[in-house]
Amino acid sequence: MTQPFYESDVIKEELENMQQLYKDLYDLSVRFPLMKKEDKKLHIVKTLELIAKQKIFYGRLCLMALEDEEAAEVKIRIDQMTQIYSGGKQIQEVLEDMEKRLHSWRRELDATK
Repeated sequence: MTQPFYESDVIKEELENMQQLYKDLYDLSVRFPLMKKEDKKLHIVKTLELIAKQKIFYGRLCLMALEDEEAAEVKIRIDQMTQIYSGGKQIQEVLEDMEKRLHSWRRELDATK
């Protein structure tokens, strides 16, 4: 029998890291319109890092959902909420769309003087 999903040290650490990134990004977001170009780029990089962590977390969640009831329930709720708030898209598609938008913004920043 495997360890319950949220009792895993790896999962706990990932969640703590994501929570810290969320906090950091929130703190930066408040000042985003007033930021210098390099600070905006850093914000984009941190957001891309968070998306990468979310993808990994969701992948682990999908694997654990096959054998852990709690993980399966969390996955179902995430999938349902994603579809509701994204107009029917899957989480991976939403995250990829976000990445594309962020890369586009970064290119725009790079193109400005």
